[in-house]
Amino acid sequence: MKTSLFRTAQALGRLRSALCLPLFLPLCLPFAFALTLAVSGEARAGDFDKDGVDDLMDDCPTDPGRPEFSGCRGAHLPGATTTVAAKSDRVVVDKKKAIIEIKDNIEFGLGSATIAEKSWPILAAIADQIKALPANKSVLIEGHTDDLGPRSVNVALSRRRAEGIIAHLVRAGVARERLKAAGFGPDRPIVPNDSDQARAKNRRVEFHIVDAR
Repeated sequence: MKTSLFRTAQALGRLRSALCLPLFLPLCLPFAFALTLAVSGEARAGDFDKDGVDDLMDDCPTDPGRPEFSGCRGAHLPGATTTVAAKSDRVVVDKKKAIIEIKDNIEFGLGSATIAEKSWPILAAIADQIKALPANKSVLIEGHTDDLGPRSVNVALSRRRAEGIIAHLVRAGVARERLKAAGFGPDRPIVPNDSDQARAKNRRVEFHIVDAR
């Protein structure tokens, strides 16, 4: 009975997501209210798979997953084409350089600190690497931008992006005290900002392994 109820809640939740697209926005709030009334209090307050995601918000309510993947393991994420496991070989700890090297850039919205959904599996793999580090190590997350726009705006943006990554990693289970944020804007380019391709390289996030304090 419980499983049937949760499957019903899952189906209704997906319908809720579809109705909340801009085209159907006028139907979104009434449907969300009706959904709250239609599902029993047990399901509304429940977490059947004990993964920390309420069943009404869980896209995989009978299968434990990650909060950043709406309660799924990653492969079930709507629109996802890459699992966390497939990204793990793209995230490597370089002990000599004391960095967590990522083969794919973490992407954000234009002029925004919002992390692109396609980068979530990369961050999940980074979280696993950080959790595997010795207890006396922390990670300094540095945000960098290109030279377009006012320096002060870029410095602030790069800092917000680093802090946004910290928030994402904490939700993935990394202890907050192991993470630090810094934003350098355009001040530390790795190549001259003389082309679009070069600027794309300079827009980056770096993960430096440092001693915990």
